[in-house]
Amino acid sequence: MKLVQTLEPLLKQGVVLTLRFRAADDKVRVEILPEGKENKAGIQLLPKSACDTAAELDAGLEGYFDKYVASQCRTVSLADSTDAELAAAEKDAQDKARKALDDKRAAKSPAKAGKSSGKPKRDITAGVSGSDDDNDNEDDEDDDHGSTGNEGDEDAGTTLKPSGAAPGPAPAQAGGGEGAPSDGLSSALF
Repeated sequence: MKLVQTLEPLLKQGVVLTLRFRAADDKVRVEILPEGKENKAGIQLLPKSACDTAAELDAGLEGYFDKYVASQCRTVSLADSTDAELAAAEKDAQDKARKALDDKRAAKSPAKAGKSSGKPKRDITAGVSGSDDDNDNEDDEDDDHGSTGNEGDEDAGTTLKPSGAAPGPAPAQAGGGEGAPSDGLSSALF
């Protein structure tokens, strides 16, 4: 019997084999314990055992090892090809994710450069009345007339008084009972 030559194809694929022989009553038990390399698919090599008389094992052990080595070599090849496929799929998924992220970043960058995002901007001065001029820093001569700047404006806030007088609460609005703020501010501001 050429035991090492029979096992060589499996050994060349990186499998470590442990052969264990032990007596089991009047028979001999032969156990083959393979240790394969780690693979991503989780495919494991299975141990195998045979139990027979010493004479019968000598006669049939070579054929037994031939079949075992052939099946385990197919299993190792399957594990290797599965690992290669998984690595290729993983790389492809990473490339697709990276491309999608790059495309998303590229799509956002022109919007920041001058295009609006399509959402209307909130005017924080809505409901607050002031002068009709666009430039609030200029002194307006018309403001000295005692005008509140709210003529015709439905939600007039506090009433402005001529200089030297403290501002007072706004005139009571219709239906102002329960939901009206007690500090004199218009509820339209909130």
